[in-house]
Amino acid sequence: MKRNLLKMAALAFAVSVVSCGGNEAGDSKGANDVLGVAPVVFADISAEREKMTEEVREIARDGSQEAVQKRMKEFDEYAAKGYERAAKEGPEVVGNDVPFTGDPYENFKVSEVKIEKYESSEKTGNFMLRVKVEAKKDFVLRQYKSECAPGEEALSDDTQLHWVALDSKDGFITMGSFNPLSSGYLFAKIKSDYQPGQTVKAGELCNQTGSPVVLSIHSSDFSDFAKLHFLSETDYQNIRRQAYGF
Repeated sequence: MKRNLLKMAALAFAVSVVSCGGNEAGDSKGANDVLGVAPVVFADISAEREKMTEEVREIARDGSQEAVQKRMKEFDEYAAKGYERAAKEGPEVVGNDVPFTGDPYENFKVSEVKIEKYESSEKTGNFMLRVKVEAKKDFVLRQYKSECAPGEEALSDDTQLHWVALDSKDGFITMGSFNPLSSGYLFAKIKSDYQPGQTVKAGELCNQTGSPVVLSIHSSDFSDFAKLHFLSETDYQNIRRQAYGF
Protein backbone atom coordinates (compact mmCIF):
# COMPACT_ATOMS: atom_id res chain seq x y z
CA MET A 1 0.00 0.00 0.00
CA LYS A 2 2.77 2.40 0.97
CA ARG A 3 4.65 1.57 -2.25
CA ASN A 4 1.53 2.34 -4.34
CA LEU A 5 1.01 5.66 -2.57
CA LEU A 6 4.62 6.63 -3.17
CA LYS A 7 4.34 5.63 -6.84
CA MET A 8 1.16 7.71 -7.25
CA ALA A 9 2.80 10.70 -5.58
CA ALA A 10 5.85 10.39 -7.84
CA LEU A 11 3.68 10.19 -10.95
CA ALA A 12 1.62 13.19 -9.88
CA PHE A 13 4.82 15.17 -9.24
CA ALA A 14 6.23 14.16 -12.63
CA VAL A 15 3.03 15.25 -14.35
CA SER A 16 2.99 18.62 -12.61
CA VAL A 17 6.66 19.34 -13.35
CA VAL A 18 7.34 17.70 -16.73
CA SER A 19 4.01 17.75 -18.56
CA CYS A 20 4.06 19.66 -21.84
CA GLY A 21 7.74 20.33 -21.29
CA GLY A 22 7.07 23.86 -20.02
CA ASN A 23 7.02 25.07 -23.63
CA GLU A 24 4.34 26.02 -26.12
CA ALA A 25 3.49 23.86 -29.10
CA GLY A 26 5.82 24.92 -31.90
CA ASP A 27 8.87 25.44 -29.67
CA SER A 28 10.40 21.97 -30.14
CA LYS A 29 12.48 23.11 -33.13
CA GLY A 30 12.81 25.98 -35.54
CA ALA A 31 10.16 26.98 -38.02
CA ASN A 32 9.93 24.99 -41.23
CA ASP A 33 11.73 26.79 -44.07
CA VAL A 34 8.69 26.66 -46.36
CA LEU A 35 5.59 26.35 -44.17
CA GLY A 36 6.74 28.22 -41.06
CA VAL A 37 5.75 27.44 -37.48
CA ALA A 38 2.24 26.01 -38.00
CA PRO A 39 3.28 22.44 -38.98
CA VAL A 40 5.69 22.32 -36.03
CA VAL A 41 2.81 23.27 -33.74
CA PHE A 42 0.69 20.36 -34.98
CA ALA A 43 3.61 17.94 -34.76
CA ASP A 44 4.27 19.03 -31.17
CA ILE A 45 0.60 18.62 -30.23
CA SER A 46 0.59 15.12 -31.74
CA ALA A 47 3.72 14.14 -29.83
CA GLU A 48 2.35 15.61 -26.62
CA ARG A 49 -0.93 13.73 -27.11
CA GLU A 50 0.96 10.43 -27.34
CA LYS A 51 2.98 11.31 -24.26
CA MET A 52 -0.15 12.30 -22.32
CA THR A 53 -1.93 9.08 -23.31
CA GLU A 54 0.91 6.95 -21.95
CA GLU A 55 1.13 8.95 -18.72
CA VAL A 56 -2.63 8.82 -18.17
CA ARG A 57 -2.64 5.07 -18.77
CA GLU A 58 0.08 4.64 -16.14
CA ILE A 59 -1.61 6.94 -13.63
CA ALA A 60 -5.01 5.28 -14.16
CA ARG A 61 -3.55 1.89 -13.28
CA ASP A 62 -2.97 3.24 -9.77
CA GLY A 63 -6.50 4.61 -9.54
CA SER A 64 -5.64 8.31 -9.32
CA GLN A 65 -8.56 9.84 -11.21
CA GLU A 66 -7.75 13.32 -9.95
CA ALA A 67 -4.24 13.11 -11.42
CA VAL A 68 -5.70 11.77 -14.67
CA GLN A 69 -8.11 14.68 -14.99
CA LYS A 70 -5.34 17.15 -14.16
CA ARG A 71 -3.03 15.74 -16.85
CA MET A 72 -5.79 15.73 -19.47
CA LYS A 73 -6.71 19.31 -18.62
CA GLU A 74 -3.07 20.37 -18.95
CA PHE A 75 -2.92 18.80 -22.40
CA ASP A 76 -6.18 20.43 -23.50
CA GLU A 77 -4.83 23.85 -22.46
CA TYR A 78 -1.50 23.18 -24.19
CA ALA A 79 -3.26 22.09 -27.40
CA ALA A 80 -5.71 25.01 -27.37
CA LYS A 81 -2.85 27.51 -27.17
CA GLY A 82 -1.11 25.63 -29.95
CA TYR A 83 -4.11 25.73 -32.27
CA GLU A 84 -4.41 29.46 -31.65
CA ARG A 85 -0.73 29.92 -32.46
CA ALA A 86 -1.01 27.90 -35.68
CA ALA A 87 -4.02 29.94 -36.78
CA LYS A 88 -2.00 33.11 -36.24
CA GLU A 89 1.29 31.91 -37.73
CA GLY A 90 -0.07 29.96 -40.72
CA PRO A 91 -1.03 33.00 -42.84
CA GLU A 92 2.47 34.46 -42.39
CA VAL A 93 3.86 32.21 -45.13
CA VAL A 94 1.14 32.87 -47.72
CA GLY A 95 2.81 33.76 -51.03
CA ASN A 96 5.89 31.63 -50.37
CA ASP A 97 7.26 29.55 -53.23
CA VAL A 98 7.19 25.82 -52.61
CA PRO A 99 10.24 23.89 -53.89
CA PHE A 100 9.48 21.10 -56.34
CA THR A 101 11.25 18.49 -58.47
CA GLY A 102 10.27 15.96 -61.11
CA ASP A 103 9.43 16.38 -64.81
CA PRO A 104 7.91 13.05 -65.93
CA TYR A 105 5.12 14.21 -68.25
CA GLU A 106 4.98 14.20 -72.04
CA ASN A 107 2.73 17.25 -72.47
CA PHE A 108 2.96 19.04 -69.11
CA LYS A 109 5.65 20.88 -67.18
CA VAL A 110 5.15 22.31 -63.68
CA SER A 111 6.37 25.92 -63.68
CA GLU A 112 5.36 27.27 -60.25
CA VAL A 113 4.03 26.19 -56.86
CA LYS A 114 2.94 28.84 -54.35
CA ILE A 115 1.10 28.92 -51.04
CA GLU A 116 -2.23 30.60 -51.78
CA LYS A 117 -3.77 30.62 -48.29
CA TYR A 118 -3.94 28.96 -44.90
CA GLU A 119 -7.25 27.69 -43.54
CA SER A 120 -7.89 26.52 -40.01
CA SER A 121 -10.70 25.46 -37.75
CA GLU A 122 -10.63 24.49 -34.09
CA LYS A 123 -8.22 21.56 -34.49
CA THR A 124 -7.22 21.54 -38.16
CA GLY A 125 -4.81 23.36 -40.43
CA ASN A 126 -4.56 23.27 -44.23
CA PHE A 127 -2.19 25.00 -46.60
CA MET A 128 -3.83 25.61 -49.96
CA LEU A 129 -1.27 25.61 -52.78
CA ARG A 130 -1.65 26.65 -56.41
CA VAL A 131 0.33 24.71 -59.00
CA LYS A 132 0.84 26.33 -62.40
CA VAL A 133 1.54 24.00 -65.30
CA GLU A 134 2.70 24.85 -68.83
CA ALA A 135 2.22 22.88 -72.02
CA LYS A 136 5.48 21.33 -73.20
CA LYS A 137 4.18 21.14 -76.76
CA ASP A 138 0.97 21.83 -78.67
CA PHE A 139 -1.88 19.46 -77.90
CA VAL A 140 -5.59 19.31 -78.68
CA LEU A 141 -8.19 18.98 -75.91
CA ARG A 142 -11.12 16.59 -75.82
CA GLN A 143 -13.74 16.26 -73.11
CA TYR A 144 -12.91 12.69 -72.08
CA LYS A 145 -9.90 10.39 -72.33
CA SER A 146 -11.89 7.91 -74.41
CA GLU A 147 -12.19 10.58 -77.14
CA CYS A 148 -8.48 11.38 -77.29
CA ALA A 149 -6.19 10.44 -80.16
CA PRO A 150 -2.50 9.85 -79.31
CA GLY A 151 -0.93 13.06 -77.98
CA GLU A 152 -4.28 14.67 -77.10
CA GLU A 153 -5.46 15.41 -73.56
CA ALA A 154 -8.83 15.30 -71.76
CA LEU A 155 -10.38 18.26 -69.94
CA SER A 156 -12.03 15.86 -67.52
CA ASP A 157 -10.39 14.47 -64.39
CA ASP A 158 -9.14 11.56 -66.51
CA THR A 159 -6.10 13.86 -66.80
CA GLN A 160 -4.15 13.90 -63.54
CA LEU A 161 -0.68 14.89 -62.41
CA HIS A 162 0.63 13.24 -59.26
CA TRP A 163 2.77 14.54 -56.41
CA VAL A 164 4.38 13.31 -53.24
CA ALA A 165 5.36 15.55 -50.31
CA LEU A 166 8.88 14.81 -49.06
CA ASP A 167 10.86 15.83 -46.00
CA SER A 168 14.47 17.04 -45.92
CA LYS A 169 15.74 13.44 -46.17
CA ASP A 170 13.38 12.61 -49.06
CA GLY A 171 11.14 10.71 -46.66
CA PHE A 172 7.48 10.21 -47.53
CA ILE A 173 4.89 12.52 -45.91
CA THR A 174 1.78 12.19 -48.08
CA MET A 175 0.72 12.23 -51.72
CA GLY A 176 -2.06 13.33 -54.06
CA SER A 177 -3.19 14.29 -57.56
CA PHE A 178 -4.71 17.21 -59.46
CA ASN A 179 -6.06 18.09 -62.90
CA PRO A 180 -3.62 20.58 -64.51
CA LEU A 181 -6.34 21.84 -66.87
CA SER A 182 -8.73 22.85 -64.08
CA SER A 183 -8.49 25.48 -61.37
CA GLY A 184 -11.08 23.54 -59.36
CA TYR A 185 -10.56 20.66 -56.99
CA LEU A 186 -10.22 17.12 -58.31
CA PHE A 187 -13.60 15.42 -58.84
CA ALA A 188 -15.43 18.74 -58.36
CA LYS A 189 -16.76 20.95 -61.17
CA ILE A 190 -14.15 21.46 -63.91
CA LYS A 191 -13.01 25.09 -64.11
CA SER A 192 -11.04 25.45 -67.32
CA ASP A 193 -9.78 28.26 -69.55
CA TYR A 194 -10.30 26.00 -72.58
CA GLN A 195 -13.06 24.12 -74.38
CA PRO A 196 -12.97 20.73 -76.10
CA GLY A 197 -11.47 21.03 -79.58
CA GLN A 198 -9.15 23.90 -78.67
CA THR A 199 -5.37 23.61 -78.85
CA VAL A 200 -3.11 24.46 -75.94
CA LYS A 201 0.08 25.94 -77.37
CA ALA A 202 3.56 25.06 -76.12
CA GLY A 203 4.57 27.44 -73.31
CA GLU A 204 0.99 28.42 -72.46
CA LEU A 205 -0.40 27.87 -68.97
CA CYS A 206 -2.91 25.06 -68.76
CA ASN A 207 -4.95 27.35 -66.54
CA GLN A 208 -4.08 30.88 -65.47
CA THR A 209 -5.10 30.49 -61.81
CA GLY A 210 -3.24 27.28 -61.14
CA SER A 211 -4.54 23.95 -59.88
CA PRO A 212 -5.22 23.46 -56.16
CA VAL A 213 -3.23 21.15 -53.89
CA VAL A 214 -4.01 20.86 -50.18
CA LEU A 215 -1.45 20.04 -47.47
CA SER A 216 -3.31 18.97 -44.32
CA ILE A 217 -0.81 19.59 -41.55
CA HIS A 218 -3.13 18.20 -38.84
CA SER A 219 -3.23 14.72 -40.40
CA SER A 220 0.43 14.34 -41.51
CA ASP A 221 3.68 15.59 -39.98
CA PHE A 222 4.91 18.48 -42.16
CA SER A 223 7.35 19.87 -39.59
CA ASP A 224 10.31 18.81 -41.77
CA PHE A 225 8.60 19.40 -45.14
CA ALA A 226 11.07 20.17 -47.93
CA LYS A 227 9.39 19.88 -51.36
CA LEU A 228 6.82 18.40 -53.69
CA HIS A 229 8.06 15.82 -56.15
CA PHE A 230 5.99 15.15 -59.28
CA LEU A 231 5.51 11.56 -60.34
CA SER A 232 4.59 9.52 -63.37
CA GLU A 233 1.41 7.45 -63.14
CA THR A 234 3.46 4.25 -62.71
CA ASP A 235 5.61 5.69 -59.90
CA TYR A 236 2.54 7.14 -58.22
CA GLN A 237 0.75 3.79 -58.17
CA ASN A 238 3.85 1.98 -56.89
CA ILE A 239 4.45 4.46 -54.06
CA ARG A 240 0.77 4.51 -53.12
CA ARG A 241 0.75 0.73 -52.79
CA GLN A 242 3.85 0.88 -50.60
CA ALA A 243 2.45 3.69 -48.44
CA TYR A 244 -1.19 2.69 -48.15
CA GLY A 245 -1.43 -0.88 -49.36
CA PHE A 246 -3.75 -0.25 -52.32
